[in-house]
Amino acid sequence: MPQVESAAKIWLDRIPNLEDGRRNPGLDPTVAAKLFDDILAEGEDAIVNVIDSLGESDNGKDWKTRLLLHGLLIHTGAKDREKGRERLELVYAKSLGDERADSAKTFVAMQLQWFATAKAVPALAAQLASKDIPLINAAAAALTAIGKPAVDSLRKAQANATGDAKIAIDHALKQI
Repeated sequence: MPQVESAAKIWLDRIPNLEDGRRNPGLDPTVAAKLFDDILAEGEDAIVNVIDSLGESDNGKDWKTRLLLHGLLIHTGAKDREKGRERLELVYAKSLGDERADSAKTFVAMQLQWFATAKAVPALAAQLASKDIPLINAAAAALTAIGKPAVDSLRKAQANATGDAKIAIDHALKQI
């Protein structure tokens, strides 16, 4: 895992370590809600710091980071948290354009699949030009979940796509 900025470490340290033999940290829902609310209240920089703490490979060492990022999207999924969800979507989409490992971008794109809207289409469509197959597949899946607002961007990407990217894009278009 890259050197974790102190701000991200503050959030990560609030997740209990796994006990022997457990696969789930057993976060109390009230404690988790407070943690997610605190991160959202800190704003974009706090969320970006957490994204920046994603490892360069998905080897399990950054499980707390992945838990936080996924937990944020679940937390903002409640009806009364639309503003937080919109902000989270914009931060996640924007982070796809930042310098970071493809595996980190893949994880973020996978999260966007759960809640992204047309606002995230340009950032996701840009990932279709990647050479990283898991990233292409994650972006195509997120665009498929967005649906009709993604069709024009998928068709544009389809014109220049080859190999696995073309297959992922063709599949996305057929699904929409």
